[in-house]
Amino acid sequence: MENRFQALKGQFEYLNGRRYLKIEADSSGLAEYQIKILETESCPALLPLSRIRSGTVDWLYYDVTAFENLAEALLARAGQPGSAALWLMQLLSRVVSALNLAELHLLPADNFSLQPETIYYRQHDEAIRLILLPGRSVTGTTDDHLAELLKWLIQMSGEDEFEAYAEDLLLQMEAQNPGLVGIQKRIDEKMRRMHLIRWPAVEIGRQPVEKSDQV
Repeated sequence: MENRFQALKGQFEYLNGRRYLKIEADSSGLAEYQIKILETESCPALLPLSRIRSGTVDWLYYDVTAFENLAEALLARAGQPGSAALWLMQLLSRVVSALNLAELHLLPADNFSLQPETIYYRQHDEAIRLILLPGRSVTGTTDDHLAELLKWLIQMSGEDEFEAYAEDLLLQMEAQNPGLVGIQKRIDEKMRRMHLIRWPAVEIGRQPVEKSDQV
């Protein structure tokens, strides 16, 4: 998957006590209506930005104060109490919800690359915010981008339970092409199963069993 974020050479900058992700805007970048949506914070699924001109260059400043990107969030979550697998599935659900909300604001989900550097997480309320990057159109479909994100989460998490559910979701996405609404429904169903069943030992063959008070 092409890493457009790295190609754009984003950098962090601190101004007046706030943390910003700074990216140079180019002539083939965001449409004017998209920038207006971000500047006015019309879509709560996206990080707000400010446009600042320095000399002949326009810069986009995304306000990431109190947020951390997905890679940082996974590192911070490591070792904390509670089900890591369920947390990861809930995180994925919020990403899909953010994409649905973006589409309601005329921002096609296909325009989001869904790389760890472009998804931001706020710990105190578990909010997810996406970055709409300037530059050329993203290649591939939303399903492609979500599949890549799922594979990255599997690789980074090392969670057997999450891996099993995520791989099943990948198979469903490949076979059924359910779209965002369908993907959200399938994620919700997997979260319900995570609440209701105890994850078995590896030697049981990864077949979920009904929860019980007995061990």
